[in-house]
Amino acid sequence: MKNRSKSYGIVLLAGVLCLLGLMLADRSAEAAGNTYYVATTGNDTTGNGTIGNPWRTIQKAASLMAAGDTCIIRAGTYRETVTPANSGTAGNPITFKAYTGETVTINGTDPVTSGWTAYSGSIYRTSINMPMGEYNQVFVDNSMQLWAQWPNDSDGDPFTLEIKRADSGSDPSHLVDADLTQADDYWNGAKLYFAGGSQWFWQSATVTDFEAATDKLTFAGDAPYLSGASYLDLGGNNPYYLAGKLSLLDTAKEWYYDSANQYLYLWIGGGGSPASHTVEVKKRNLAFDLQGKSYIAIQDVSLFAAAINGQGASHTTVKHITAKYLNHSSNINLGDDAFISNSKGLGINFIGDDNEIRDSDLEYSGFSSIYTRGKNNRIVNNYVKKSTYHGWRGG
Repeated sequence: MKNRSKSYGIVLLAGVLCLLGLMLADRSAEAAGNTYYVATTGNDTTGNGTIGNPWRTIQKAASLMAAGDTCIIRAGTYRETVTPANSGTAGNPITFKAYTGETVTINGTDPVTSGWTAYSGSIYRTSINMPMGEYNQVFVDNSMQLWAQWPNDSDGDPFTLEIKRADSGSDPSHLVDADLTQADDYWNGAKLYFAGGSQWFWQSATVTDFEAATDKLTFAGDAPYLSGASYLDLGGNNPYYLAGKLSLLDTAKEWYYDSANQYLYLWIGGGGSPASHTVEVKKRNLAFDLQGKSYIAIQDVSLFAAAINGQGASHTTVKHITAKYLNHSSNINLGDDAFISNSKGLGINFIGDDNEIRDSDLEYSGFSSIYTRGKNNRIVNNYVKKSTYHGWRGG
């Protein structure tokens, strides 16, 4: 009996060791891939991606990562667009995530570091290159400022615009309003925003002529919607406002950019020099460019003034993120095809299959905060607010 008991014990011990071996092997499989670290104090040249010697940019890691690799991002602000070089696989995704308990922001802006000089009254100006064209955006202390406009927006909230109403109009041709009391050609080159016809959504156009004697603005459209069905046509009582001229910068929280001479003009809330504030301008539209990639995971990070492009992406997961000011444009009548082709107005977009956006907080988007097309995409437990402030009909 003793020998038999001893045999049973040996068999049991062998079984335990075998099970332990299987567990360790399984854990080893789960841990497949490298873990890289990025920090604002790191160095892309001399760093090696370890926690003690991290890289400076997320892109450095993204350019090297393969299936199963993880990039852990230390606290701070990263002003870059991250474009992974590779895709993950079903069992081994490529993962980007914040270090536990730390706040990471991927930012589409750069700070204004050039000096400010007084221009007129409370308006200051600085010499700076703002390369984004219609996507230019200005922030003061993390708050979006408004492009100089008429009539003024008294509270600076893009959801509560002040408007005028046309006496009459014709689309795509002209607008007439007796409130337009300025001199001939005053409005030439300004941006006209209006909600025509049934006022389903806003459109934009560029003023080509203003005739003071008849209070008539003549304009040309920026994009396809301007010449379409009659229910979009501009007519009597349709709302409108005008923007984009230096002469309209006449109140706090407004800005104007002279692209020809590269001057930014700004009136700070409360007055005084912008030098005593943090002023940032848009430099990039995307925080992550995942076009055509699969099995990518992004989690626990914040986005500011930048979006995620997932055109053609599949099996990608975005979770536990916060995002503010995902997208913006001074042209607000772009059609679906235009938005899809340039990825500038789609917020967090996945135009592909089996992608998921979950457990995230998204706030302030000029157009759609989330846009998906394809099969088996999931939008789960997200809090989306103050989206589509441009009044676009989008997805």
